[in-house]
Parts: sequence; structure tokens; C-alpha cells
Amino acid sequence: MAPEYSILPPVGAMVAAAVVDLGRRPGVSVKTKVTETTVQYDVSAPSYRMVIFVDPESWVGMVFTVLDDQGGELLSTSHDTDLYPIGLDLHRWFAREIEEEIVELVHDLLHGGVHVGEVGGRRALVVPLIDGIRRVVGTAKAATHRDFPDRSQAMAEGTGWRELT
Repeated sequence: MAPEYSILPPVGAMVAAAVVDLGRRPGVSVKTKVTETTVQYDVSAPSYRMVIFVDPESWVGMVFTVLDDQGGELLSTSHDTDLYPIGLDLHRWFAREIEEEIVELVHDLLHGGVHVGEVGGRRALVVPLIDGIRRVVGTAKAATHRDFPDRSQAMAEGTGWRELT
């Protein structure tokens, strides 16, 4: 039986490169935990925390949390491959899509594209998707989201928007 070859980089390679870039930013700390099957990146900055998990055979995901000035959790959002068996070629596209969205978030953190503000008196966060922008509104424990085609529409209803650094 001939081995299968893929022209795509292994699941997790794009995340690893993006996290290295983010770790070079002043004030950002990256700790990496590696097990036999999983890599976990714990990213900390004064205004946010992000935990990224990569297990190429079963799960890719992240939790992103906005912090207040004392390090308390204000608002969280997560994105992952859910229960799809991403180790199967049939579902690798989904793992790649989630990985690309995590990389987009890291890119926007590096280049001023993540914003926090308020919508309807509740904390709000604007983060990138592959094909648009997601606005998350709520708290660290419970939030809702709505997707928009661009950043200006996502931020149109809110007030007090500022770049998350």
C-alpha cells in the first residue's frame, strides 16, 4: 500500500509559527506544553489570555479571554473543531479552517485588529474570521456572537471601541 502524501502543512504548523511571532511582542508571554499527542500554547499579555490546543488527530481549538486592569476575566470566546474526527482526511479541511481562524486572531493581535468596547451596555469583542468578523457580546462566563462581513459593520452599534494590545 502506497503512503498518502499531502501538500498541506501538518495540522498545527501554522499555529506554531503564528504563536512564535506573537511571543516576540513585548509584554507577551508564551508557554508551551507538549505531550505525546498534544501541544498547548498558553499566551499571556496584560490585556488578554489565550490558550490554544493542537492535537492533529482529534482536536484543534482556542479560548481567548479579555482581562481587566487587575487581570480579572471580562469576556471570553472560543473556537474549535468540536467533535469532528479531524484525524480523518474527510475532516482535515475543518481542522485547517479552525487553525486559519486562530492564526487570523494572532495576526490581528499583532497588527491592531482586535477591539473591545460595549454594545447595549455589555462588554464586546471584535475578532476576525476567515470570511468576516465576529462580534462577541457578554461576560467571561456567558456570551453570544454575531458574524458580520466587515469590521465597520461589527463595530457600528457599539461605543468606546479600543484596540486590544
